Formats: sequence, C-alpha cells, structure tokens
Amino acid sequence: MTNRRNPIPLALVLACTACGSPSENGGAGDVDSGVVGEPDSSIAPDAAPVPTISFACPGGSIAPGLNELEVDGRTRTFYADFPADTSGPMALVFSWHGFGDSAANFRTAMALDPDAIPTRPMIIVTPEDSGLLPTQGLDWDIAKGTADHPNRDLAFFEAMVGCFHEQYSIDPAGIHSVGFSAGAVMTNLIHSRYPQLVSSIVTMSGAWFNDPAQADLVNLFDIDWTWPELDPADGGTILMTHGGPSDVTVLNVLDLEASAQAALGFLENADRVVIDCAHTQGHRLHPEVTPALIASFLAAHRAGAPSPYLTSFDGFPSSCALRAPPI
Repeated sequence: MTNRRNPIPLALVLACTACGSPSENGGAGDVDSGVVGEPDSSIAPDAAPVPTISFACPGGSIAPGLNELEVDGRTRTFYADFPADTSGPMALVFSWHGFGDSAANFRTAMALDPDAIPTRPMIIVTPEDSGLLPTQGLDWDIAKGTADHPNRDLAFFEAMVGCFHEQYSIDPAGIHSVGFSAGAVMTNLIHSRYPQLVSSIVTMSGAWFNDPAQADLVNLFDIDWTWPELDPADGGTILMTHGGPSDVTVLNVLDLEASAQAALGFLENADRVVIDCAHTQGHRLHPEVTPALIASFLAAHRAGAPSPYLTSFDGFPSSCALRAPPI
C-alpha cells in the first residue's frame, strides 16, 4: 500500500489495504483474458433517452496526464488518459482509489485501457482524494451525499464532468464509475446521487450507506450517514466484487464480505441488475476481473438502456453470477 501521510491512530482504525501494484492485487492480469465481448449491437445508440449533462466547468483546460481544477476554493488534481482517436463520442470512466492510496498508484494498479474496446473509446479519469480523515471522511467525502449537504468530492466530480463535456465529445449515456474499498464507497455514492447519469458501475470491496443494514455493520463509532435512497425506477447495472472472510478493514471496523452479502438483497430490492463476482483473496482486486473484462462490461451498457446480460450472460468467469431483479 502506498501511504502519503504519516499514520495516525484513527486513520489506522479505518484503513483498508488499498491497492498496491497489479501483481500484488492479482487484478490487472492479462488484458486479453476475461473479455466479455463487444457491446451488444442490437442496442442502438438512440434506443434509450440520453441523459443531459448540466454541470458547469469552473475553468481550466483538460489535457492528457495530470490536471488541476479549482473547485470551491480547493485545487483538485486528476489524471486523464485518452484513447488514440478523440474525434468521436467517448465514454467517461472515473476510477477512485482506496483509503491511503494515491491516484498515481491506483492508475497503475488498475491499468484501464482507453482503447480496450475499439468501438467504444473511453477517457479514463483517476482523481486524487480530498484528504479527509475519519470520522469526516475516508480520503473521500462519503458521509453525506444528498443535495441538501455540500460534498467536496461530488462537487469535484460534477466539475470534471462539466469540463470534459465542454471541451471534448463525450457520450452522455456512457459515464461510468469504478472504485476499490473507500473508492468503491465513493462509486456507490455517485450512483446513488446520479443514478440516471451513472447507471453502470464497478464496485470492489465497498459498501452502500443508504442501506441501514450495512450502516449497522460499522463498529466502534457512529456516523450520521446521509445518502440519497435508491429509486427502483432508475434501474442500473452493478458489477460487484468481494474477497471472502478476510475482506475486512483494520480492526474489523467493517466486514466488507458481510457488507457485500447485505448489498445483494439491498440492490435486488432497488431493481438493480448485479454481476456478483466473489473471490477468496481478501481485501484485494478480484484476480479474474481483469481490466479487459471491466472495459467490456462498461462498454456494453448505456444509461437508460437495459443490460444486455439479461438476455445473454457470457464470457464471465465462473466466480461471477448474474443476479437479476424479480420480474
């Protein structure tokens, strides 16, 4: 794990073993393995209502590599990795690191390829955290996420989307989020807050704190979680990984395997399609959920359109199961 801060007792209490190198986590693997396939050509680009991007850009130009934006008086940084061809509509994939990790390290560990799916070029965005410590946050501002509560990282997300939309050809139905550990919690919050815009996500060893059952799993102290509720009418598709009995935080403040099991029922009740990928490697990336598989999963989904996996669930490893909401 890459630590950028001096350890302090309270931080260590909640620290998750954030991503290290791809070989340490077994998650980046062979980019040619585990490919689900090209996006379903039977789903036309205009088959579903296209979301509207209304976020404003606070100023500044985005270029490949490390970027800065001034958001609410704070200088925020992020990496942007572009496909070879930036002329056509591009998907926008946000990748959020775990607690104690850095954007630079997670960018390398995830190794997401903007050109993994030639027919669906992607911009990969890897943000740097806001440095919040428990109990205010977990690197990311994850305690409160409704419109009534200011949230520095949701404001950062909106600013990045606004600037990319202003400066590049972005497919508004192709905005996705990926995260590990605390970054998975951030990804879940983004889907909860913007379910019609960010309808398909990859959440790895995280939790949903609009579920009282998962909030009750947090030990040692209480946090006033204030997240938007999930509306079943919004739908969405979730690729979720979890690492078995040893997928826990330090001092077992949160058992992430127990959280994942609770999330299955929670997401079913919210009419989300879930690709449930279990492993037994603990608090690490799933060794079979490769960058190529993640890219294929995201490319197969457009906001507002049904998941093609409801009619054909092929190409996933045996550790993954499709859990569709009841009809």
